[in-house]
Amino acid sequence: MKTFSFFILLLAIVFGQISALADDASNNQEVDAAFFEEKVTLDGKEYSRYELIYDFVNIAISETLWQENSSKPSHSIYKFIEILRDRHEREKNSSYKNFHNDYFGWLAPYLHRYDKLPLHSSIHKWENEDIFIGLGFPEYKYTIGDPFSIYDTRTREHKPEYQLLSELTKDIVNQLNDHLPVKVGFLDSENPQEKTDDYAKIRFLIGDGEVKNFFKFRQHLNPNPNPLPSSRGHSYFFDRLEKEDILGAIPFTPNSRSQVEGYFIPNLDNSIGISFCKFSKYLFQNKANINLIKSLITECIVRSLGLSDVSHLANTGYLEEWNTAFDSISLRGMYDGVKVLMWKPPTDQTASFRNQQDLKDYIDSFQIIVSETNQSFTSLSEYDQYMVNLLYCDAISSGMTKHEVIVTLLENPQCL
Repeated sequence: MKTFSFFILLLAIVFGQISALADDASNNQEVDAAFFEEKVTLDGKEYSRYELIYDFVNIAISETLWQENSSKPSHSIYKFIEILRDRHEREKNSSYKNFHNDYFGWLAPYLHRYDKLPLHSSIHKWENEDIFIGLGFPEYKYTIGDPFSIYDTRTREHKPEYQLLSELTKDIVNQLNDHLPVKVGFLDSENPQEKTDDYAKIRFLIGDGEVKNFFKFRQHLNPNPNPLPSSRGHSYFFDRLEKEDILGAIPFTPNSRSQVEGYFIPNLDNSIGISFCKFSKYLFQNKANINLIKSLITECIVRSLGLSDVSHLANTGYLEEWNTAFDSISLRGMYDGVKVLMWKPPTDQTASFRNQQDLKDYIDSFQIIVSETNQSFTSLSEYDQYMVNLLYCDAISSGMTKHEVIVTLLENPQCL
């Protein structure tokens, strides 16, 4: 509360200082302080414009470093420095480069950006007119023959899950486009556009992370984090690539237990270049989870537009922590250590193995919460729409800092 009060005081000071200069600046609109104190009613709750600006800059401007671990921040810095220190060895490794070119050529603009990164702690938004969602990996610059990734829509094992995800996403996109300031579309995996550099830049992936969390299921354990047991398939290497070769990505709700798993990667001009959302395969094994999946899809789209963190003020919608009913069973490595695993950790004498009973018990506990909450699917709240519209106001640009956003909103009250 002290932080919020201080922020409001800071806003008042900044607005007061700039308003004094407004008469001398022909391009500024004079705005009475009362305008920012006026109440805006969203979803039946009143907010001053000071409060809305406070919440907006915290939702839209992430302070979290990629791969940061809030329970042990120093380890995050250690990993970042380690990646930079080892980059020359990786760059000299021709097989390493060839592997990335064969498997992840489509992702090349966002890999190995060691010398120059987008701004951290700034606004990121899409600059292109049409934003498309695609499933799995695109076929653009994908030269290996039959892929063996759980993230690939052509993989037989996950076909039914991707088919359901496709149907649900199409329905949601059709609903959302009436409420968004940008147009979002959907591309089937067979669409020829998916074989070009204009492939869908929001990617929905279905993963098989077998940990005690069906939302944030890609875990980083501390201290001395180890990769989770995995088949050494395409998905295994994609997970390694995320940890070692992607720098400067913006994670979604990094400190939450039960929100959608995902992140976006900004271009060097700070606009959003590509976004990923991950859905646990176990969500698709029970029809009772349909509304939950639809809610996660909706949250993913809103987060992917550039609103990556949790709202501190909203009382409904997808920008708040709407899914906390699952927090009690949604473990995270950075908080709960090895308790998150449904595996017996390997020792010098034994290999790791899956605990099938743990998995069954966890699924049972998960479905009990689904039935108790009886969650219904709703579209965007008024608060969600307000924040998306504010982000995509023409006066707000990628690369702006919090201070620049505040100044811009004073000079452009039409955004509010």
